[in-house]
Amino acid sequence: MQHCVDSPQQFCLRWNNYQSNLTNVFDQLLQSESFVDVTLACDGHSVKAHKMVLSACSPYFQSLFFDNPCQHPIVILKDIKWPELKAAVEFMYKGEINVSQEQIGPLLKVAESLKIRGLADVNGEPEFGGSGDGGKKTSSAAGWDSRHHGTPAPHDLSESAASPSPSQLAAHRQKKRRRTSGERSSVSSPEENSLVGVDGMETSSGVLELSPHPPPPPGPGLAPPPSSHNMITDTLPLPPPPPP
Repeated sequence: MQHCVDSPQQFCLRWNNYQSNLTNVFDQLLQSESFVDVTLACDGHSVKAHKMVLSACSPYFQSLFFDNPCQHPIVILKDIKWPELKAAVEFMYKGEINVSQEQIGPLLKVAESLKIRGLADVNGEPEFGGSGDGGKKTSSAAGWDSRHHGTPAPHDLSESAASPSPSQLAAHRQKKRRRTSGERSSVSSPEENSLVGVDGMETSSGVLELSPHPPPPPGPGLAPPPSSHNMITDTLPLPPPPPP
């Protein structure tokens, strides 16, 4: 008899107005200047804010605070007017603002320079949780593997899948032998597994250079020793003695 133990039941607890409550709390912290840790200044005015909120809304501020880990930095922004900076900070804390038509152009220009998400097109930032960039990262990793590890890319596998037939291989080898036979007459074809060198010893090198030493003169009544080259087996007659 088997006892099946079911997993404990899970309950989902949801805060329905979580985002709106968080936005309201951020706005209250901004107005009361509670827990502030950065000051933005321009055009003779300044506003105290929170580095966490600014970093979440702008990669420009995120990189700035990461490179300058100060406890409470004062950031002076040049060429920016106070109304546009105040509206940009309010947008980062609330997610929406009400501006006049004349202020839209300068505000978008400031948002572009500060790389504020939602107001400017921030290029090169990763989309967390998106499927499009994940596919791009996968294809680039596969291309790295194909370059550094010698493995073919996915589009190369279909081209290299078809292997030549045995008849094509035989014809290719025969053509290669014809080309190499004219260049090296005394050395075997490089397609052979081994070459026969001096004294019948095998070598795996493609080219074998022979430089045999001349054999010593034969002693009286002894035949000359065999050479590594082809020998002439017939004995040549001696020349007649000179006349007295």
